[in-house]
Amino acid sequence: MDFTTLQVPDTTKPFELYTDVSGYAIGAVLEQEGKPIGFLSQVMDPTQQKYSIYDQELLALVTALDKWSHLLRVSKVTAHTDHQALTHLQRLQASKPLRGRTARRLDLLVESPDLHIAYVQGARNQAADALSRRPRLSNT
Repeated sequence: MDFTTLQVPDTTKPFELYTDVSGYAIGAVLEQEGKPIGFLSQVMDPTQQKYSIYDQELLALVTALDKWSHLLRVSKVTAHTDHQALTHLQRLQASKPLRGRTARRLDLLVESPDLHIAYVQGARNQAADALSRRPRLSNT
């Protein structure tokens, strides 16, 4: 990925979304054709920092989808996560009703009909990983 300039989004072409979490923050990169469109780096509040890894990874995905919803609701998007359990979300949601915090977050996934969630190895998710670990974001 070339980080020197941001690409102007083209909603007629598919998007790639990369998300990750550390123990205290969320990181995400939205790109198209290998060029970045936007970056997200956000500290989780103390309650969110106590979530399970699954819920933190889901929070990162939903936060990124919400941030760029004006683009992603009208285009095809592949969301890449290094948390393999999230790749089963859409199938799980269709097979049984979910409750609580997870169900509320999944409502946003339904609003993105052309969303595909794919597993990416951590080594190939370096940009989102770095954004989730920016030292100055730490609350400590």
